[in-house]
Amino acid sequence: MPETKSTRRFLLLLAGGVLGILLVLGSYLTFEYTGSTAFCLKCHNSDTPSLVETYRTFVHFSNPSGVRTECGDCHIPHQIIPLLFTKVLALKDVIGEIRGTLDTPEKWKEKGPEMFASTRKVLSGQNSITCKHCHSMEAMDSAKQSHAARVSMAAALKEGNDNCVTCHRGIGHALPEGVEQQPASQLDTGGATAMKANTTVAESVPDPPLEYPAGELGETVKLGKVIFDETATHPLTRNFVGNSLSCTSCHLDTGTTKNIGTLIGTAAAFPAYSGREKTIQTLQNRNNNCFMRSMNGTRLIIDSQASVALAAYVTWLSEGVNMKMNEKKPVTKFYSQSWPGKKWVMPLLKKADHAAYLRGKNIYETRCAVCHNKKGMPWLWGEKSYNCGAGMSKLNKAPMWLLGNMPMGGGTLTRQAAVDAAIFINAQPRPDFDLVKHLPPEGSGPYNSVVPEEKSSVRSNFSALGLDVDMIRNDNAIP
Repeated sequence: MPETKSTRRFLLLLAGGVLGILLVLGSYLTFEYTGSTAFCLKCHNSDTPSLVETYRTFVHFSNPSGVRTECGDCHIPHQIIPLLFTKVLALKDVIGEIRGTLDTPEKWKEKGPEMFASTRKVLSGQNSITCKHCHSMEAMDSAKQSHAARVSMAAALKEGNDNCVTCHRGIGHALPEGVEQQPASQLDTGGATAMKANTTVAESVPDPPLEYPAGELGETVKLGKVIFDETATHPLTRNFVGNSLSCTSCHLDTGTTKNIGTLIGTAAAFPAYSGREKTIQTLQNRNNNCFMRSMNGTRLIIDSQASVALAAYVTWLSEGVNMKMNEKKPVTKFYSQSWPGKKWVMPLLKKADHAAYLRGKNIYETRCAVCHNKKGMPWLWGEKSYNCGAGMSKLNKAPMWLLGNMPMGGGTLTRQAAVDAAIFINAQPRPDFDLVKHLPPEGSGPYNSVVPEEKSSVRSNFSALGLDVDMIRNDNAIP
């Protein structure tokens, strides 16, 4: 049959269609293969041990649900334009592999921070689009999150920031050496030692109990847990709270964190001597005094329903811990030796100046404000914060807590950075403390202390350590 124009046109269209299908299929298979973990490991292998080994120990590799996140799930978007953009960028990695840019562990160590910054910049620029393939803020059940996670997520939503990598880093691999450190001018020689010491102590803290006691006791423990999380709003305690804080604001994850501030093992240290009250304190005494200071309210009445419930909950957290009354301070045995860290805090505080304040401000704005915002929320300063009688307001105590817990999870600040951040935060205005104004009405039960009067202010907290808050701030804003 003679060939016609229509036949040729049909054959050309058919050939074009077949080639198009082959091109699309070939591109799809190429993209799939070059996005597979097997392909990634052809280059990222023994030359980059920290990358590969830590990936295999993180929750995205192995978890109770058995859902494994592959390399491409985090580093390659599904959407076509971002995907093509990522593939084009990846060409430089191929060139780097050919040239041997990262062909030794030493080169990887040197280039690690630069690659981390580059990768994070891409992920941030894409608004963490790959994270959102699996994670949806709308689908998250805040009731099942830790208190720390709830606070962070709420703050992010309030700021309109749903870019995951703003807060989350080092969740697929260990961070390259040096990434989380402060600039050299802010480091001190004991930073790494302090973090290692905190980790060592935390590893000795047992897990909290899983089963509540039976009957009425169990119900009281459960009530104490609820009050612990909702102190500022719970009907039994809200009238005793003068700010926006709850017990779990300082004792994170309902007191079950294993860092400084854990309440695991605390009950086993009581009765204990308190240098502040200069008496032997019961657990109820210790709990109820927080209402006067950290929560800027009125002391709970001993043996009231709320007081008993809180003591029952904290006691439950110490189940299985051997009892050892603390004759020096009312602190869990796990941190009795290291808290409050005066041996390293005081020498650094003695050198405090306006430069330390500015360093602390920079640390706050770059590391803390993502959750607390630039105004400190109502928690860290201002009328709705802890008052000047709270432990966190004391410059010789706050750094140790910050070192162990902040940014969320702790372990990334140096000692100097923790001191600088504490100086900046506690040089902001907050309520003064006058003990007699925070005691319950006369006849509501005894206050177990031989110190009848105590007054503190931002200025007096600084001057108690020989520091001038005006010089530290370089202004006269503090009364």
